[in-house]
Amino acid sequence: MASTISVDKIKATAGGAVTFTLPTVDGQAGQSLQTNASGVLSFGDVDPIVAKGGDIASASPCVIPDGNLYYDVTGTTGFAAFTVTAGRHFILQFDGALTMTHHSTNLDLPSEDDILTVAGDVAEFMATGTNTAQCINYTRADGTPVVSGTIANNAIDETKLKDALVADFTEVVVATGDSLVFGDATDSGNTKRDTVQGVLDLVHDATIGLQTIWVPANAMTPTDASGCEGIASVATSANKPDMIVLDFLVASDSFAQFQIAFPKSWNEGTITYQVYWCSTATDTDNVRWTLEGVSVPDNSTIDVAYGSAVYVDDPNQGAAEEMLVSPVSGALTIGSAAVDTVTFFRIGRDVSEGTAAEAARLLGVKLFFTTDAENDA
Repeated sequence: MASTISVDKIKATAGGAVTFTLPTVDGQAGQSLQTNASGVLSFGDVDPIVAKGGDIASASPCVIPDGNLYYDVTGTTGFAAFTVTAGRHFILQFDGALTMTHHSTNLDLPSEDDILTVAGDVAEFMATGTNTAQCINYTRADGTPVVSGTIANNAIDETKLKDALVADFTEVVVATGDSLVFGDATDSGNTKRDTVQGVLDLVHDATIGLQTIWVPANAMTPTDASGCEGIASVATSANKPDMIVLDFLVASDSFAQFQIAFPKSWNEGTITYQVYWCSTATDTDNVRWTLEGVSVPDNSTIDVAYGSAVYVDDPNQGAAEEMLVSPVSGALTIGSAAVDTVTFFRIGRDVSEGTAAEAARLLGVKLFFTTDAENDA
């Protein structure tokens, strides 16, 4: 006949020894008898070292079972907390993309930011309390470090990008086509960004910034009043380039006119220019060139005054057929500057301010202007 012994406490015979209080119900398979350091015994899990448990389906909150150290997390459901026992140490390997949302206590993540997981990422956690966890290590599948989550995972966060640049930058605008344009604090929110402009293009070469237009002499005509000489083809040597020029004589100030339609992406700001020309003599005398412009929109008269002229001085450097390129001019303000207009220009020679005593031959003008959009959409 079987015998039983029923006790609820065990006490050593030596004086002052601890009395151990036994559990009143059985534990689970694989558990051990553990003390709470006050003589009360209970059944609990043995903390494993390398044991791998079954897969965990991602959920919100994500439930971490007791008993094993390592788990695969399947699915793509994001979460911001765990259901987990206090003191639990566990490691998760993610099998797909999901978002772990940072919380200072419930789910404290590296970089204090959300993490978008990638298949193969591994994270190590310590439960600092019931249902609160600290991520103490996060390893990307490709070995890259975890930084500010949204930027590291190729999703642009304007505030974090601004913080990652320079403290003085006060405006970050995400433009169409994954381009980022940022203006200096001195812009005061001016979308034209005339003072300081920077461009970061994440996909292709940026097209915002300084642009040029070449206007050859044969795209110009002498003005009706005080016009220069007509367009002419001047031969150099046989089978070599001919010079297509407008001659500006020395007898009096003279002018030519041309017009262009700036692209819609033009910022409507000031422009600069360079003059390409040659002399008709072998010397080093100086020629002063001037340029002025005015924009005319739809349903408006063309009988309007040009804006203020800006000049540039350039000396001859040798032979009559030598290519001469002037310095870039100062800023030229175009009268009534606006997009969707035709801008009329008048280029001239100011003979009273130059020393050259011969005709100056204009080959063309290069205009420099600034765009603030990647296209004309």
